[in-house]
Amino acid sequence: MTEHLCSLLAKRGYAFNPQSTADLEVVRGIKETCCFVSHNLAKDTKLALETTLTDMDYMLPDKSVIRLGKERFMAAEILFNSSAGNNNGKDTIADVIVNTLCDKNLMNDFYKEDGTGLVQNIMITGGTTMYAGMGQRLKTEIENGLVDKKYKGSRAPLKEIGLTIVDPPRRKNAVFIGASLFARQLAISEEGWVTKAMWDEIGPEAVFKE
Repeated sequence: MTEHLCSLLAKRGYAFNPQSTADLEVVRGIKETCCFVSHNLAKDTKLALETTLTDMDYMLPDKSVIRLGKERFMAAEILFNSSAGNNNGKDTIADVIVNTLCDKNLMNDFYKEDGTGLVQNIMITGGTTMYAGMGQRLKTEIENGLVDKKYKGSRAPLKEIGLTIVDPPRRKNAVFIGASLFARQLAISEEGWVTKAMWDEIGPEAVFKE
């Protein structure tokens, strides 16, 4: 996404070298400060072309100021559009999730009445998920994907499955927090550890030991 923003800024007349670590750090700062995820790309593109509502100024380290417009939301399109930037048809985030939800081996876990189904508990974590509008756009893209791949064009089933995107406030560091809690628990009790000797003896099955 950072490199994609570099190319978008270049088209606007701001030259940043994607091969330069220093330039990438500057663009990363621009990205984290100015960018957001569009929920309605056509509407936001129209606003950017006809008004200044999406414009935002950003001061560079050398104190010069650049102005961003549609670049603020077009940068994130590389996450949702397989033809954006250098994606070259690669699966998007939504594609990966939809493909997983539609996996035949996971059908029994797709939806559950007690709310523990996969589609009811899609959690997003990491720095990229912190952009405004990320959860809403991702939900829309997943719904569209399920309609096309699972429900053969019908949107009616979407009302029943309870598709939920969980985006906790501390999601940027959620993986680290979870790993820390897990490690702390393991430190208290050795029952959860798999020793090298045990692995050498029974292999991967050691993970499933009682």
